[in-house]
Amino acid sequence: MASAEETKAEKTQEEGFPTYILRELPRNLLQDSKESLQPLNLAFLGLAVQATVVLDQSGADHGIQKEVENSLKGYGKIGTYGGAWYTIAGITISTYVVGRLIEDKKMIDTGKALIESQIITQIATNALKFAVRRRRPDGSERTSFPSGHASATFALASTIDSLYGHKIGLPLYAFAGFVGFTRISENKHFTSDVLFGAALGTSIGMATAKVHKKQNRRFSLIPYSDGECGGLMLVFIW
Repeated sequence: MASAEETKAEKTQEEGFPTYILRELPRNLLQDSKESLQPLNLAFLGLAVQATVVLDQSGADHGIQKEVENSLKGYGKIGTYGGAWYTIAGITISTYVVGRLIEDKKMIDTGKALIESQIITQIATNALKFAVRRRRPDGSERTSFPSGHASATFALASTIDSLYGHKIGLPLYAFAGFVGFTRISENKHFTSDVLFGAALGTSIGMATAKVHKKQNRRFSLIPYSDGECGGLMLVFIW
């Protein structure tokens, strides 16, 4: 009988990237999207919308913008590049690829969760940018709301936090917060853009991680015998 490690390795080898992309990814994206639309998530986003409206209508957005503009000097570029889509995509895909190379099931699943949360986050973010068409503080483009840097980095942080806990998640949340602040300092977004982007990414990341945690729960019955008696053992993997 094959050992648990051998069975795990064989299963990992069978589940290739093409299979994931063509079969598993579409199904997972549907499940992740449904979870993202649960009442609790929608209520959370509703609060973020209210905060956004208050910041905009009260003039606080413009007041904060004037106070923090260029406050980080050259350090603001760290957030500009650190939260860019290509940086987040590199982290996301690398997690999956490394997991495949070392045959680590949890890392593979983390990579999948990150890929899915980023796809949904990017679709939602760009759809809102197109619908709202808010001009950036520097007057450049009508793609200010919500902040893509904030939504992407908070989606990454919330996914990892949900799967691995606060020891890893909190530093990522702190970095995501820094990225959001740099977008205000660099005069690319208003505070409300960053706030809603953070709420959007967080809700999607948590929902996606929740789906994957449910998928990884397994019950199994394993026969055993010590030579004198035998039976069935219930195993719960979580």
